[in-house]
Amino acid sequence: EAEPRGAARLVLVHGWCCNAAVWRPVLRAWRLAGGAAPAVVTLAPVLGDIDDMARHLDRCVAAQCADSRPLLLVAHSLGGLVARRWLQQYASGRVVGLVTVGTPHAGTRLARYGPGRAARQMRPDSDWLRRLDRAAANDCGGVPLTCVWSPVDSFVSPAESARRPQGRSIEVGGVGHFGLLRSAALWRALQQVAHASLATRAAPAAAGAV
Repeated sequence: EAEPRGAARLVLVHGWCCNAAVWRPVLRAWRLAGGAAPAVVTLAPVLGDIDDMARHLDRCVAAQCADSRPLLLVAHSLGGLVARRWLQQYASGRVVGLVTVGTPHAGTRLARYGPGRAARQMRPDSDWLRRLDRAAANDCGGVPLTCVWSPVDSFVSPAESARRPQGRSIEVGGVGHFGLLRSAALWRALQQVAHASLATRAAPAAAGAV
């Protein structure tokens, strides 16, 4: 099935100490559905500052998404924090949505045991998280936010940290931090956000044609 004209390109951002391989289930499903080849980002520096990762994400988007196609950000774990920072500091009007998957928006207690600056920034009481929340009144630069999370996610503690009041929340029961990436609920969320963004962009065009 051919994708609709103007359909968004996925930009996939992995989490802490992972790599692009975590997106294989999503990549397989997206390609079978006829979607455009996603931009798959490998974050750097691995244990560095999240702000530096956001700058790296900006360079990756510029290199992989040079056309004018709309972008749908999908970010797992730490990647969701990187994506929010990028949206606040660098993103253009091309981004039609952000879907975070198991992202510790309010921090995670487990980060107290992780090495590196990024782990310290993910602690629930970190100055970095407070600055992230204060950085923009519209939170994600005005981009619609969907939070996919699980109450049994042992990496995000408390699990409710993966939700944000500013976004739509999708609870997935019975799966853990990495199981979310293979969940049918995530796939449905991606389809819903992609279709909604396409309909939103098509409406003004249709009105102008009348």
